[in-house]
Amino acid sequence: GEEEEEEEEADEDALNALWDAIGMGKIAEDAQWLKMMYHNAKRKRLEPKGKLAVSIQIVPWAEVEARPVGNAQDDPNTNPFLPPPVGRMSFSFNPLSILKELIGPETVICIICICCCVMCLFALMFLGQYYVTAYTMIQSF
Repeated sequence: GEEEEEEEEADEDALNALWDAIGMGKIAEDAQWLKMMYHNAKRKRLEPKGKLAVSIQIVPWAEVEARPVGNAQDDPNTNPFLPPPVGRMSFSFNPLSILKELIGPETVICIICICCCVMCLFALMFLGQYYVTAYTMIQSF
């Protein structure tokens, strides 16, 4: 009964959130899907490369001056609101930042901890030789 309806509604909300996260959610009523095509010169034909949701509004100049908007996602980000991009990698010259983007922060922390442990083991091995030498020299006196 009522629990099943709530469960179905929750499932539908979760599915809609997933579609929104990958950029395939519902579009505005005044928007249209445009097919993006690529001309393959080798095969000499057009190939589909995806779809783009487009909404264009033509407004009077008085309304433009009354309700200014920023470029792209700059303030004021209204009419229409442009959400930040989802799933886009950020570029950095720092190799650890790129590694974090590729394999996730938890895995990067694991790799850093393993590298620190290996370096400590090498340091102990290296310093252990000097310790044994120093200990032997002290024992000989």
